[in-house]
Amino acid sequence: MAMTPTRSAACPVCATAWIEQACAESGVALTPLEQRRLIAALLSHRHLIVSGPAGIGKERLIQALAQAVTQGRQEYVQEIQGHPWWAARTGDVARFVDLQTEFSVWRLLTFAESALDGKDAHPIQEHVACIQRMSPVEVSIYFEKFLGWLTARVSNQPLRLFGTYDSNVQPLVANQACPQFSLVHLNPVQGTDAGLSEN
Repeated sequence: MAMTPTRSAACPVCATAWIEQACAESGVALTPLEQRRLIAALLSHRHLIVSGPAGIGKERLIQALAQAVTQGRQEYVQEIQGHPWWAARTGDVARFVDLQTEFSVWRLLTFAESALDGKDAHPIQEHVACIQRMSPVEVSIYFEKFLGWLTARVSNQPLRLFGTYDSNVQPLVANQACPQFSLVHLNPVQGTDAGLSEN
């Protein structure tokens, strides 16, 4: 049975069910401690960044988590590329990074507008934007500046941001300056290759 919380962070039953469903559907193996950290993160904030080494399944996990939160309604999930790592193979890195960032911000704003427009018709329908493979610049753009704009505009927001960040150690993010999101660092589960084929 799908659970839908109010617009606060999440209810304990919902957060637990979402994490269990996301792990099962993504095939990503997490330790019990990592599962509890993710549940606590969802209970404390609406927005989440999952960091960890490349190749442990972070993208699959947050995509499955978005599906759990929206009860499988793909029209309420928006995939957004974080940093355009592909631009390093071009002759004009700065130009392509700027273009990709502008396009991604436009997509996020459009998605946010549709979520805000429909919040009266569907007051508890969650919308989730998944921002994949961010750099520190994208963390600042999406999880500080954009969330600042969003919360200044509407207090009862129907939108959640989930993001991933590649890092072998827990990144230092100025989370105290912007207490609007949770950051959970994951490590590969020893003795399993679950989630190691892709991010």
